[in-house]
Amino acid sequence: MKQITRLKNGNLPFQIEDLAAIVTIVLVGGLALFSFEGSKLLHLALAGCILLFLAGCAIATRDPTPKISYQLRMFSLIVMLLSVFVLIMITDALFLAILLIIWVSLLPFYTKVNKAIGIMLVVNIAWFSLYQWRWDVESILITATLYGTFNIFAILMSYQALRANENAEKMQQLNQQLLATQHLLSEASKQQERTRIARDLHDLLGHHLTALIIKLQVAEYRAQYNAKQQIRECHDLSRLLLSDVRESVSAMRENTPLHFTESLQLLFEKVPRMSCHLDIPDDLQIDNIQLAQALLFCVQEALTNSLRHSYASAFWLTIEPQQGQLQISMHDNGRNMTVDNICKGNGLTGMEERIQPFGGELELAVKAQALHIVIRLPFPQ
Repeated sequence: MKQITRLKNGNLPFQIEDLAAIVTIVLVGGLALFSFEGSKLLHLALAGCILLFLAGCAIATRDPTPKISYQLRMFSLIVMLLSVFVLIMITDALFLAILLIIWVSLLPFYTKVNKAIGIMLVVNIAWFSLYQWRWDVESILITATLYGTFNIFAILMSYQALRANENAEKMQQLNQQLLATQHLLSEASKQQERTRIARDLHDLLGHHLTALIIKLQVAEYRAQYNAKQQIRECHDLSRLLLSDVRESVSAMRENTPLHFTESLQLLFEKVPRMSCHLDIPDDLQIDNIQLAQALLFCVQEALTNSLRHSYASAFWLTIEPQQGQLQISMHDNGRNMTVDNICKGNGLTGMEERIQPFGGELELAVKAQALHIVIRLPFPQ
């Protein structure tokens, strides 16, 4: 069995935006600690809140994985917000509102942009009202308005960055699907061309050689003794040549196995945010182009579902011929699926419709909160 692993493409532990946010938090927190003139206990409380905000930011900005679930990320977002509110009860450093800008910039990754703006307005009003009540400063309304515009700008920029990233991932995925399909069609085109050449050889050269053999047979019966030997040799050579042509035509007419494995490798070449593991037999041969296209579509659909819906960080594909059947198993390590919410949408229904003409069956199951898709179809070895 051939085992191929495609690791996540270009996903560093921290992106450059995350690094910028961490540096900003460290600078703002360090400045707040340096300028604070309270007791050691309050210093510790201030440092603890800054560290909590920093840790919450590190978790909230991670891609969902089985270890970092959506619920944990939401909890980290709440911890970040509470930390900022506690900070203003300890110190009057108004520049701590910068941390709010970092916090609201994460909202578009969790909710729609209009809801994010609404949450931002409520949080800012609450934060600056509490700050005014705690420290009673002048011109707080102007400051709150300025910081509010910064917050709106941060939300819109995050939203645009999120949309651009999603579009880039979709384009990359579509490009890999196009390359895989193009490779499969290229193999099919080569197979059809071989069949055409074999047909032309049979129809033209084969027929002419047959006619030549018949003519030589007639000439052999009518020729004198001295010429018979030469004609007989030409006759034998012609029959030998015709036999070679027939063997070549038969070999070319045989269905050349499609390089289906290579098409799958192209499909999984650059999958974003997910490591991919392929377990495919070395001698897997699929002669039927329609079957190969149907299976490639099913794999594409399963991979797309994992990227869009499962919050998975890994995807497994196993192809195994067994007892006159071909079994294709696909699953990921997502954690948001139960038996009750399995719904055959257009994607799963399309998979079932694609394999039915070949006598295939689609089986769905949930194991460890991840959807497992198994396809079985007749496959004589």
